[in-house]
Amino acid sequence: MSQNLENKGEKRPRLSDGETPKPEGKLYKMSSDDDDIKTQFKTIIESMNDIKKGQSSMQKMFESKLDKMKTELMSSIDDKVKVLKSDIDLQWGQQQTKIEQLSNSVESVMNRLTVVEGVVAEGSMSGATNVNQTNQSYQNNQVNPLNNDEVTVIASGVPFEEGEDILIKAKQIVAEINTEISENDIVAAFRLKSRRQDRPGFVKIIATNVDTKRRILREKHKLRNSTNFKNIYLRSSKSHVERMFEINTRTLLKELPHGSSYRLTANGRIIKKTTEPANENEQTDDVASEFDTVSTRETIDKTHNQHGQSFSEFLNDSKFCVLNGRSGEQSNKFTSISLKGKAVVDYVCVPHDIVENCKNFEIITCNEIIESERIQHLIGTRSRIPDHAFLMFDYVENFIIKSENVKHNVLSTKKRFRFKEIPYVLNYTVTTGGYRELVNTDNGQITATEIYDGVSSHQIMEYRFDYDEPIHCQELNNCSSGDVPLQLEKDITKVC
Repeated sequence: MSQNLENKGEKRPRLSDGETPKPEGKLYKMSSDDDDIKTQFKTIIESMNDIKKGQSSMQKMFESKLDKMKTELMSSIDDKVKVLKSDIDLQWGQQQTKIEQLSNSVESVMNRLTVVEGVVAEGSMSGATNVNQTNQSYQNNQVNPLNNDEVTVIASGVPFEEGEDILIKAKQIVAEINTEISENDIVAAFRLKSRRQDRPGFVKIIATNVDTKRRILREKHKLRNSTNFKNIYLRSSKSHVERMFEINTRTLLKELPHGSSYRLTANGRIIKKTTEPANENEQTDDVASEFDTVSTRETIDKTHNQHGQSFSEFLNDSKFCVLNGRSGEQSNKFTSISLKGKAVVDYVCVPHDIVENCKNFEIITCNEIIESERIQHLIGTRSRIPDHAFLMFDYVENFIIKSENVKHNVLSTKKRFRFKEIPYVLNYTVTTGGYRELVNTDNGQITATEIYDGVSSHQIMEYRFDYDEPIHCQELNNCSSGDVPLQLEKDITKVC
C-alpha cells in the first residue's frame, strides 16, 4: 500500500527530448448485442425501401388499368353509337322507300279520280260506255310499262345485229330457258344505248307479270348449256333508289367496325355471314350466285386466312371469277411448292362474261417444264428453281365477219383486249433445224448449201427467258441463215 502511494506521488519521467510521454489508450471490446441491433436496423431500412417500391409499382399499375378501362369504355361507346347510327340510317332509307312507293300509289289514284271526274262531267255517254272510257283513259295515263322494274329483266351480252327485231330475240332467249312460258308473256323488249363502243347495250325484257319474271330468273342457269345464248347474263331490273340504297349500305358496312361480319342479300336484307372462317381459295355460294355462266369450282387448298373474305368481296363487287379449279385436274394444283409446304397463292381472275372463252387452263410447275424439255444441264450450280408455278390458258375470241354493205358505225360484238400490255407473256418460236448458205464475198455466188432437219414449234408462255441474240455462222465467208436455233443462257432460272 505504501508502495502504491509512493508510486502515485512520483512524477512521470520525461523523455530525453523533454516531452512527457502520453498514457497508453485502453481498448474496449463491443458486445455481440450491438451487432444484432445494426442488423435489425439494416433489415428495417431494406423493408421500408421495398414497401416504397411496391407502392410506386401499384400506383403505376392502377393508373395503367384506369387508362385502359377509359380507352375501352370510349371505344365501346363509339362502336355502339356507330352501330346505332347505321341502324337509324338503314331504317330511314327503308321508310323513305316506302314513302316513295306510297306517294306513287296516291298519285296513281289521284290521276284515276281525275279521269273519272272528267268523264262524269261530260255526261255524253251511257254508264257502260263511261266505264270503258274511264278504263281506257286510265291506261293511257298509266306509267310506261317499260319503266316498271317489277316485271323487267335486264339481259347483257346480247349480240347486236343491224336491223334486228329485239322482241323476237328476247322471246327466243326466254323460250330457251322455259318452253312453258308463252310468247305472249313477253310484252316488250328494247335495247339501251351502250356506253362502250366495244360492247352491245343492255336489253330490257318486260314480262306480263311478276310471276313470269320470277320463273325466268329461277331458270336462267339453263342458258349456260345453250349453244346460241350461253354468253348472255340475266338479272333483275332495279330502280335508281334501290341501286343507291345497295351502294350506300355496302359503303356503311365497310366503314363500320364490325361491318365485315354482315352482308347485303339480293332482296335488300342485311344478314350475318357464316361463322365458318372464309378462305380465299374458295368462292362462296353467295358470290357464285351472282353469275349464271360460271362452272362449279373445286378447291384443293383448305387453309383459311384473313384475306379470304376480302378476296371474295372483290370478286363479287367486280363480277370476276377465278379460273383455278374450273377445268379439270390440271387446273386444280398447288401454285407454290417449297420447303414450307404447299399452297394455292396464285390466281387468274377474269370477268364472268368471258369465262367460257378461257380454255385449257393449266398449272405447270418449273420442275415439270425442266423435265419435259430436258434442260437440267442448263441450270447453274448456284441457281435456284422458283417455287411458284406457271398459270397458262388459251383465250378464244368469237367474232362475226361483216359484209361490205354494213355501216361502219354499227356496234361490233367483238371485245378488244390490250394483250400487248399484259405482263409475263412470251410469244416465241423455237426451231431445232434449218439451213445455211455460204456465199463467196468476191463474186456473190453460193458456194455451198447445208440443210439440217428439225422441228419448229410456236408457243405462248407466261414467262420470259434472258437469252442472247441467235448465234449465226462463224465461217470466213459471209453466212445468210434461215431459221436459226434459239440459244438460251445457261441460267434458265431467270424468269419473271
